[in-house]
Amino acid sequence: MSTQRSSSASCIAELLLPKFSLTLQWLCSELARQYCIQVSRDKERDYRYIEINRALRPMYPELFGTTIRGIEEIGGTVEQNVETDLLSVNDEFTTSLCLVRAQETMAGSHRWKIRFDAGLRPDITVAIRMNQMNSAILDR
Repeated sequence: MSTQRSSSASCIAELLLPKFSLTLQWLCSELARQYCIQVSRDKERDYRYIEINRALRPMYPELFGTTIRGIEEIGGTVEQNVETDLLSVNDEFTTSLCLVRAQETMAGSHRWKIRFDAGLRPDITVAIRMNQMNSAILDR
């Protein structure tokens, strides 16, 4: 019985292996083609934003400090949640500060894309626009 099984299995393998092999070859070639398409698309993408974001990160503590001092100087109270960076102002509302980098359009003008943090759900989001070089705050 076991010789009959092994002979049946080998017959089935001989029948299916060429089809499986062709399918596997097609799948590999299709994956390679898709990878090449994605790589060529990625070459067109501008990854400068990664370096800009790295340069902006150290500005956050100064930004929060300046904002808190400014509110306190005019008589307000501010508490900063260290886990979320949400600011509670006068125990009345919460605010989120968002540094927004400048992005140059194809025409040479600048735009600022604000991404709201839906997870934190602040009452107010304050967008702080960076200058065209993303080296300083634009609006003071």
